[in-house]
Amino acid sequence: MPSNPEIEELIRVLRQALLGERLAHAYLVCGRSRAMLREAAGAILALLYCKAPPPERPCSACPPCRQALARQHPDLLWIEPESKSRRVVVEQIDQVLRHISQTTFDGGWKTVVLADADRLNDQASNKILKTLEEPPPRSLFLLLTDSPDELLPTIISRCQRLTLNADDPAASREGRDLVLAAMTETGGAGMAAAVERARFLLERLKAIKAEISEAEETVMAETNLEDLDKSARDKMKAVLEARVEARYRRRRETVLEWLMLWQRDLLLCAAGADDTLLAFRDAADALRREARGLGCRAALARVRAVEAMQTQFNRNVHETMVFEHGFIRLAEPELSPG
Repeated sequence: MPSNPEIEELIRVLRQALLGERLAHAYLVCGRSRAMLREAAGAILALLYCKAPPPERPCSACPPCRQALARQHPDLLWIEPESKSRRVVVEQIDQVLRHISQTTFDGGWKTVVLADADRLNDQASNKILKTLEEPPPRSLFLLLTDSPDELLPTIISRCQRLTLNADDPAASREGRDLVLAAMTETGGAGMAAAVERARFLLERLKAIKAEISEAEETVMAETNLEDLDKSARDKMKAVLEARVEARYRRRRETVLEWLMLWQRDLLLCAAGADDTLLAFRDAADALRREARGLGCRAALARVRAVEAMQTQFNRNVHETMVFEHGFIRLAEPELSPG
């Protein structure tokens, strides 16, 4: 069995679907961690091919389990983006179609994993659509992605979605540390302090985006752009920009989630809750100072203010405006007693 609780629960649900012959033919497996997505795919494949009794599947010990986990099972095809273009191309989908039409090795399942499925190019996306709509019997597609919005809606509609919500631990710690620093290391009170906190986070987020951009450009550097025509180069650059933006937005969402937890902690302090309930237990003294004299209604209004920030980001309001207006809203007199 997998060690990750989310994947363990996912396998429990799919085991019941398998026993009840209710498995979907295609699953879109989404999550923030690519490593976690690949671990989940391995566990699902082991579940299908395992020879242990149903309650013990996947056992991770029998030969088919080990083959599945090593991506070496004869009825499995695992597709990754090509190293040159970093895309899944139509020739790879031709390989998928040949694989899925062949007779199974032992009468079981034919499986295909499309890792980084958001990297399907247009031709590949269009070619796989019909097979996803009318797959052969006892075939299963697993499309793994950390950027589901980059897939064609027609592909998404042909898959059952499975979401693994666990954050990247390093990104989560980073988000927590940024919020803690913004709320405890910026001095003063009122509107001036609110603007200072907003600008503190904006500066740190700018640095994060630069870091992400540098990492993606390093991957792009592996491609010999001179071998591509202008249209292909322009498309590669557009893909790079889209991936940077998608990764950055997830990091920013993590910061906003921790900002929400800070406001929730203020509400708990205002209600007289014990420190053990706080997300920022190490900042309990600072939270209680900020919550001193703050009624539950005012604390709840601060939670709503952060929710409004999340809504504005979803509507693509400019980032600087969202943070500055949001923090000023948190400091407005009507959110405080009196």
